[in-house]
Amino acid sequence: MSKLRWWLSPEDFVLKLQQLRSSWKRRGGGRRTARRHAQELARRRLAWYRRVTGVYQLPKIAVAAGHDEGWSSPPPEALRIVIAQGSPTLAGDTRSRSEARRQLRRGLATRGAGVMELLASRREDKPRRPTVAIGRRDGHKVVRGVFLEALGAAVVPELSQAQESALKASGAVILSNDQVGLVHPTGAAATATPLPDAWHLDSIRIEAARAKNLAGRGCLIGVLDTGIDAQHPEFRGKSIAFRSFKPNGSPNKTVRAKDYDAHGTHVSALCAGETVGVAPKADLAVAAVLTRRDSQGRMWGFRAQILAGLNWLASGGDGLPRRVDVLNASLGGVPDRDDYDLYSDFRVRGLTVVAAIGNNGRHGVDTHGAPGMYECALAVGAVDRTDIVTDFSAWGAIYGAPPPGLKPDLVAPGHEVISAVPGARYAAMTGTSMASPLVAGTVALLIEQNPGLRSDPDWLIGRILSLTRPLPTQPNMVNIERSGNGVLDLATI
Repeated sequence: MSKLRWWLSPEDFVLKLQQLRSSWKRRGGGRRTARRHAQELARRRLAWYRRVTGVYQLPKIAVAAGHDEGWSSPPPEALRIVIAQGSPTLAGDTRSRSEARRQLRRGLATRGAGVMELLASRREDKPRRPTVAIGRRDGHKVVRGVFLEALGAAVVPELSQAQESALKASGAVILSNDQVGLVHPTGAAATATPLPDAWHLDSIRIEAARAKNLAGRGCLIGVLDTGIDAQHPEFRGKSIAFRSFKPNGSPNKTVRAKDYDAHGTHVSALCAGETVGVAPKADLAVAAVLTRRDSQGRMWGFRAQILAGLNWLASGGDGLPRRVDVLNASLGGVPDRDDYDLYSDFRVRGLTVVAAIGNNGRHGVDTHGAPGMYECALAVGAVDRTDIVTDFSAWGAIYGAPPPGLKPDLVAPGHEVISAVPGARYAAMTGTSMASPLVAGTVALLIEQNPGLRSDPDWLIGRILSLTRPLPTQPNMVNIERSGNGVLDLATI
């Protein structure tokens, strides 16, 4: 106990314990028995400290990629997201990423505000792990944030007034780490039979694509959601990349795929499942960013998690062979100009974003959320088996474009759609989140059909909008304002 004193503050104690734990592991050569021994020693010292001090609520500890030192995790609500001037529009190349790092470093190292460096954590085995920001406090090296390469942004736990002023003076944007909710299905999921009724595929006339042998080969579909049960039979033999992210934007240590709910598995199978998916031969990259549940059972995540997932999917590396070809998002965020600029830049850089429009249509117009309402995203609403727009399918003004345009851009089956859920089961879910992955899967079919247009979102979106059919007429023309170009139809693919 000589290196651990009872009078150490809880924060200093856990930092020192983290350093000792790393040292114990190194002495044992990294063997499994050495790791278990280090854990046991740490457990005994924690028990001793709590006994002699009476302090039981100790700060959580995390470890940066490529570094042994730990840091105390601040409350997620205290985190700030700093986007450098000119980012992300210019952040796609090496030169502009370096300039973004310099700009952030200058602002975060303001005189009187403490020193912070942005250091690249690029290991040979995982060369594209996010850059981590390392600072020093009282002689301890502590992680202060995460730099998101593809976005030209940093997630930092705190900003002094001097730092904030310096960053704003340089043109940087500072965002709070707000909560972002899932476009949650309407009603509870209903258990289905082991042999699912794939009416949604019949509705969009998938047989026309199959007749041309289109199944999404060579395409990588990105999914921002609650995760995935990669062991489900729908994904047998499929390449699935997976990462889950913490509230501060750093990746979780484990990379074993899991679904924090059931929604992500359902959506992923509609994209690329073997029997219920539009593009069964496409590969998947799933970012688990909606990992928390509120008192009503709804899934949500912090903005830093969302941006970290976007950064991973848009930049490639760290388990990805390349960046994704199309991104499916089921998010119900509040529109924001800086958030819009991020998604707009993805389209400029050749990434097609498909988003659920939202399930608040029963409350009237303009109840849709971001990114579905953004002009740069392809927004999808929901219809039932009879091609009638569902009453929950949202619609409203386009963010980023002058009136009188409306979102969604098109609609697809979204009422009682049967797909995979964890545990090798199937269930019916209802919502625009069920319609969106059908369109994302269709983008994969078009890319397989025309590989040279992989990075041309304008062409892909235009082609998607041409693959539609009119909806049946209803009183008061309700379908017209809610359905965009019509319902997805692959008859002429």
